[in-house]
Amino acid sequence: MQQTPHTAEPPLARPRADRPHLSEDERRRHRECGAIPLHTIDEVQSIGAVLRVSPLSGVINAVSANRASWLGRTLDRAHPDLPRAVSEGSEGEATIVLEDVPHYVAVRTHPTHLLVELEPTGADSAATVAGALDAIHRLASITDPDQLVHAAAAEIKVLTGFDRVTINRFLDDGRGLIIADEHEPGMDPYTGLHFPASDIPPQARKLYVRKLSRSIVDAIAPVSPMRYLQGEHEPVDLTSTDLRVPAAHHLEFMRNMGQVATVSLSMTDGDRLTGMIICSHRSPRHLPRPVRRQLEVVARLLSARIESTRRIARLERQISLRLKRAELVAPFYGTAPLDGVMDDAVGLLREMVPCDGVYLKIGEEERSDGAVPPREALAAAAKAFAAGRTDAGDDPVVTDALAEEFPSAYAEIPGVAGVIYLPLSDPQHGETHDMLVFMRREAERDVHWLGEQTRANRSTPVSPRREFALWRETVAGRSLPWARAAEEALDLGEDIRAAVTARKNAHLADLARYDTLTGLPNRRYLEEFGARLSSTRRSRVAAIFLDLDDFKDVNDDYGHDVGDAVLAALGRRIAGVTRDRDLPARLAGDEFVVLCRDVEPKEAHAIAARLVEALVAPLDIDGQEFSIGVSAGVAMGSASESFENLLRAADQAMYRAKREGTDVEHA
Repeated sequence: MQQTPHTAEPPLARPRADRPHLSEDERRRHRECGAIPLHTIDEVQSIGAVLRVSPLSGVINAVSANRASWLGRTLDRAHPDLPRAVSEGSEGEATIVLEDVPHYVAVRTHPTHLLVELEPTGADSAATVAGALDAIHRLASITDPDQLVHAAAAEIKVLTGFDRVTINRFLDDGRGLIIADEHEPGMDPYTGLHFPASDIPPQARKLYVRKLSRSIVDAIAPVSPMRYLQGEHEPVDLTSTDLRVPAAHHLEFMRNMGQVATVSLSMTDGDRLTGMIICSHRSPRHLPRPVRRQLEVVARLLSARIESTRRIARLERQISLRLKRAELVAPFYGTAPLDGVMDDAVGLLREMVPCDGVYLKIGEEERSDGAVPPREALAAAAKAFAAGRTDAGDDPVVTDALAEEFPSAYAEIPGVAGVIYLPLSDPQHGETHDMLVFMRREAERDVHWLGEQTRANRSTPVSPRREFALWRETVAGRSLPWARAAEEALDLGEDIRAAVTARKNAHLADLARYDTLTGLPNRRYLEEFGARLSSTRRSRVAAIFLDLDDFKDVNDDYGHDVGDAVLAALGRRIAGVTRDRDLPARLAGDEFVVLCRDVEPKEAHAIAARLVEALVAPLDIDGQEFSIGVSAGVAMGSASESFENLLRAADQAMYRAKREGTDVEHA
């Protein structure tokens, strides 16, 4: 381990940034609408039919009422073509003709039953799979995400013939934002309008992740309830079906919007619903199943392109911030006077986390930049934060509505609307309470909503809105949302907290003797230590020389910032594997050395093997997995042998390991 003692503080707890500011009515809607069991609503759209079949007997034990005569019959007695269609439908899509109308047959296999769905093919529809494929090819050539979403809305509207196609994105606080809208002349434009999270409650979002498209053909047509054989009353789980009837709340929502038919397409990132494409029509409209499947591909294309662009932007910002963070934090590990380090830090802090004012307190030193309340007021606000928490005590606070969420703290620092408060020391240690605080003033702004968000626009507090014309809400008493700046501030707080703890506990003396990237001793420290070691009478000394295989490829393929992150992670692994009396060091580039004292050859080999095993384990850097090869050479030394000769012998053994393809070689 590194020779300087270091007592690590626990990492900062992470509060959720930008928690949604919900009215009591919205909380109630979110709660009550979210409790509706959407998957077991016992009705299907009457355009088609759903059957539940026992796989052992082949008997239909549940069926929608429009095929009630089939209940209790075997498949062949219900319809002579059903056994063939169900068999083919289990492996793909099949068709069957019912009353001269061709129907698709889709079969989902469950542990206790088969679920069979019959839906008209829509052979008279103008929308075709070929048209959908053409649209996909045209959209695939568009690289700009903003152009892509608008082009996708236009393509889908032309293909489907629906009156309106919107593309929505879900924000971090659960609300939705309409980012593209193609509609018929005379309809109100919706682009740029927000809608509340309760419009699509949590359990509906989970279903949209599991089922990527949803079709409502006629919201005003009578529905077909499920019928059950006696003793078979367990509701049918309709999650996987296309004919599932929506909740009454959603049907009322559609009627109020003037919608009769809709097709909803999920935009996902893994198991997270990130947005939706919603096609709506003012009269009944049926989009054939194969076309819907192709439109699911369009939704996946949009999701992948949008999320890829966001990830690239985040990565670029992370790289930039990492460089600035290193510039800011490194001096805290050094020996320069703390007041000067803090003088330089506050301006950079404010640049990295945009704010109106920043306050940094470490020990007896205090520094601020911008508009900052008196220190006594900030100290009182910090106490109010801790006193007002019912969770883990003095954890970080992130809020853009200080007066609403922490009124006692706001009373100490009036005029501050948004705060990120990061405690940098544990007051239970009896030391001075260190802290980093970012502050923002109130920023009055307008939010444009899809329909008025007050009780006046609802029949009851939990009813859907009656009108959906643009409604402008003036948001006051809050700062601009912190959004991703909160994560960046929390990362900064952790880095500064660790650096200050290291300074206090370890009294780091000379930064020049340590590698700033990995925190390990550097070559200078190693040579000094080796010289001291050679002057002693110790006879059991080992040098383990570690070289990363083909590390240049990492820098060439992913850039030096990612390479630096890999080296830093490997340095931590080396320090974690070695013994307290050993000295791990970064020699240069991708070369590391571990000096082991009081060790026998067998034990030195075991330490080298542990090091190799730790270093070759896969690394995750910002979601990218890396596997790094390592070659190790071990040399044993004695009091009569110089440190330089010991290091040279270990180096030669390492190159022999690299040539011979072995993990560890001995001099």
